[in-house]
Amino acid sequence: MSRTTGFEEFLKKPSCLKSFRRFLQKEFSQENLDFWLAVEMYKNCTFKKRDKLTVVIYKTYIHEDAPNQVNLDADAMNETLQRLLQPDDTTFDVAQKNIFELMERDPFRRYMADKTNCMKSNSFGAVGKLSAAKMEAHDWLKMWETNNIRFHQNSVHPHLVKHEKNVFSVNSRIYLPLCGKTLDMNYLSEKGHDVVGCEFSEIAILDFFKEHSIAFTCKTVNSSGHEFDIYEATDIKITIYKGDFFALGSQVTGKFDGIWDRGGFVAINPSQHGDYAKVIKDVLKPNGKYLLNSFRFPDPNWKGPPHSISQEDMENTFGSHFKITNLETLEPNKNFHNVEVSNFLLTFP
Repeated sequence: MSRTTGFEEFLKKPSCLKSFRRFLQKEFSQENLDFWLAVEMYKNCTFKKRDKLTVVIYKTYIHEDAPNQVNLDADAMNETLQRLLQPDDTTFDVAQKNIFELMERDPFRRYMADKTNCMKSNSFGAVGKLSAAKMEAHDWLKMWETNNIRFHQNSVHPHLVKHEKNVFSVNSRIYLPLCGKTLDMNYLSEKGHDVVGCEFSEIAILDFFKEHSIAFTCKTVNSSGHEFDIYEATDIKITIYKGDFFALGSQVTGKFDGIWDRGGFVAINPSQHGDYAKVIKDVLKPNGKYLLNSFRFPDPNWKGPPHSISQEDMENTFGSHFKITNLETLEPNKNFHNVEVSNFLLTFP
């Protein structure tokens, strides 16, 4: 690195590095730190080992189908691909700097705030099993206002990357409920999809467009007594509706070929599950596909959010409307309450 920062000094301490990696694991973004460490090793390895390690790093973290792909910006990606044509000890420097700065400005800041405030909260930003289970709209707005957004991932969700090609058809119109400022929207847009999100916080929406340098227009519409601000990118197909998700139906948004739900269904109060399913049923096309990322916590005292969703919960909520397929259930995450992460595919019978 060209400068020494507090974060860089922090990463030199083994105990801090271990603690920070556990924190990133809770956010499912440890690949960023693993990539940074791999490049450190690469820069210090012998010339004889470098060729092999170049291929390993590229296939693990850079390639489009990499299992632990890091979310490089376009300039860093292009520069890295160019340098890979004639690899040397600086091949991954630009990419490493890009990921370093991403970790420094987002997860590291949240990590330090967590340590400073001694907040007994989970990595999704809510107070987890020590809290009352119910969250109201103003609670979520407060979290955005205070930048307490540990539920936000600073990289494209790896399960979306894994399943996008198999679930969604080319050039689909895809809906992201309760989208926040997720990088998944930009990822799907770059894949050629027409992306639509719904979010209650204006801060989240404006942050998304600002952080991706996307120009947009905004207009207001009214539907059945509910007001929605529509933020629409001018040069790419990304639109975000600001307003009440439960009041935003197909009469306003139109219908969708696909839905990607990471952090939406698991965030709402369990008492709202039935109403949530009605909205999903309304906005999904007859041949549409709904990809739902969910969590199951074995601790019966877990309150959430994120809320624990069992197979029975899925059947009770969606079973009367959809055929439910469990695409995968991952091994319990021993670093975070033994949570099991599942990806469900829902389609109309």
